[in-house]
Amino acid sequence: MAMGKAVFQIASMIKAGPLTTVSLTKPQQWLRSATPACSRRWFALDSRGKSDSDSKSKDEVVQWRTARLETRSVVRVHGKDASAFLQGLITNDIHLLDASADGGPRSIYSLMLNLQGRVMFDLFIYTDASRREEGGFLVDCDALLEEKLVKHLKAFKLRKDVSVESASAVGVRINFPEKAVGSVMAGKSLEEKISSHQSSEGLSDHLKIPDPRLPLLGYRSLFGLKESAEAGNSPVVDETAYRRFRYRVGVPEGSLELPPGECFPLESNADYLAGVHFHKGCYLGQELTARTHHTGVVRKRLMPVAIEGLTVGQTIPRDAVVAVRGGTKPVGKLRAHVGPDGLALLRIEEALAAADNLVVSHEGKNLTVRTKRPEWWPDAVA
Repeated sequence: MAMGKAVFQIASMIKAGPLTTVSLTKPQQWLRSATPACSRRWFALDSRGKSDSDSKSKDEVVQWRTARLETRSVVRVHGKDASAFLQGLITNDIHLLDASADGGPRSIYSLMLNLQGRVMFDLFIYTDASRREEGGFLVDCDALLEEKLVKHLKAFKLRKDVSVESASAVGVRINFPEKAVGSVMAGKSLEEKISSHQSSEGLSDHLKIPDPRLPLLGYRSLFGLKESAEAGNSPVVDETAYRRFRYRVGVPEGSLELPPGECFPLESNADYLAGVHFHKGCYLGQELTARTHHTGVVRKRLMPVAIEGLTVGQTIPRDAVVAVRGGTKPVGKLRAHVGPDGLALLRIEEALAAADNLVVSHEGKNLTVRTKRPEWWPDAVA
């Protein structure tokens, strides 16, 4: 009965809000209010380090793919004090969701930090339509960290009117473009291209919750696990395809790419991905994050890399050193990869200066590593 009730609740949540074509302009409005002005252009590397826009035709249309993210779980947080409770723990502003029933953002991306300002959890937070009156949220988190997240939340609950529990009957589904390609239809941006496509084939209206990080990442939604993961006419693919897609764009997700207690939010591009609100007030771990932001000095960031000569199935250990060919000083470390597509934490200036001349060691050989400045980064970044 509990599982059936949970499925009914998530179905109610999915039905909440407008069922017409979702405009990308509203998420962008609150995104820009929370983060520096960003260029949301498209960037991808193929295995040769070139953006697809250099070689592909410019009249492609978006072909959607759907993946159930089995590496993600959902936690329910509800109660009269739920909003204030989360506000003191997350890097984003929970009040951005206040207007979700009136066409405002239906989800936000956020992090939870430790006292030292390092990332503990990466989260996607949705309003729970079944508990809107009492104050309820559904929190999409890394499945490996679900128990730790529940324990972490309960440790800060104290006497607040808040309940925290696993929403085991709810899953996470992503709808993303087939390729991370740079080509767009003549005279249209990628955002316009996605918007024009979403009202025709491929996706059901209730799935059109734009990914709160970047419009070009597609749509992210919750669903009852008794339902099919299929989404309209969109073919279902393995989650690995989604990982490779993210790596080509340069977006991290989960504990593999954001190891708990080891990385900082700005080095992880959370400020560029609408995950940090710099005007919301205090939260756990805020001091170092705010100080770093206001100094304007972030020398290292996660960047997309293409590793030549590596096939799917071959693996390089995490934190393998990335260096300039013939040099001795490391430029950064590999964070994660699937075949030739990966993410690396790199010193921005040095990496871009040697973008086509980087190497990583694998089985006694130096493999060429290529990188490029993601075009969705703010124009001020080199």
